[in-house]
Amino acid sequence: MVLIAMDQQSIILRSAKPIFNEGLVYACYLNEVSVVFLQFRLGRRVIDILVKSYSQPNNDLFHLNITFAECYQVMIGMVSSYTDDEHRGFSDLPLKNDNGNLPKNKQILLTRNNKTLPGEIFT
Repeated sequence: MVLIAMDQQSIILRSAKPIFNEGLVYACYLNEVSVVFLQFRLGRRVIDILVKSYSQPNNDLFHLNITFAECYQVMIGMVSSYTDDEHRGFSDLPLKNDNGNLPKNKQILLTRNNKTLPGEIFT
């Protein structure tokens, strides 16, 4: 592992902005860190679906839930956070296709709050 010393002022944390390019970067990072699990679950349009979710309120991936870390104006990391109460009110609708369904062959049973729900994306 290589450690590079930087002064603290060179790294900043800032709220995500509701602009397409940031949504695209967020979607690519999220797909990468999920080790393409999201691509498996959502299909070939995973990036489009994640960018769409970034811009729509009341879901886990909405930009108001995201903080980016930047070093010299280059994104180097991100974190998404929300309260349990907020999470219970979130919708999976942005992750679904235009017909309101998950992409074909991607509907499996997972659990949320100890209840099994068909078609849920996240546990």
